[in-house]
Amino acid sequence: MTTLYLNKILALATIGSQAFIVAGTVYAILMRKRNDPIIQFFVKNTLAFTFIILLAATLGSLLYSNIVGFEPCYLCWYQRIFTFPSVILLAMAMVKKDRGILDYVLGLTFIGTLISIYHNFISYGGSDFIPCPATGASCTKLYVYEFGYVTIPMMMLTTFALVIFLILLHRKFSV
Repeated sequence: MTTLYLNKILALATIGSQAFIVAGTVYAILMRKRNDPIIQFFVKNTLAFTFIILLAATLGSLLYSNIVGFEPCYLCWYQRIFTFPSVILLAMAMVKKDRGILDYVLGLTFIGTLISIYHNFISYGGSDFIPCPATGASCTKLYVYEFGYVTIPMMMLTTFALVIFLILLHRKFSV
């Protein structure tokens, strides 16, 4: 019963994040001003926001695998490889107030996004041109399927997209 609520909450957070990316992109295109207070709010807090987003993704993936009991597949592990270190890097960067780390997080997130795009492709029925190993969980198994499209791979893809959006916003509008 608790898993059903968790799935709904995380699916709603995924849809909200997707809406934020679209609305934020439209707003940034229309505003184009470096000194816009809304854009500057996100620019100033990019380290904190990306840390919180990636920490939530890390905790969510660990919750699903270690408490709920969903076995992560081969591709999930690779996405975790590019997520977990970013949390540590961002925590250290927040302490040092070092925004230069965002370039490294962007690189990790970009690679994770490519893996996540492929994972979504095969989980929605595309043919796998790089087959998952026979051992462990299937890369196409849907543990979560909410609102007709939100799956764990979609949650991760949205997480990566949101982090990329915030970092690119920071790079474009930093004063």
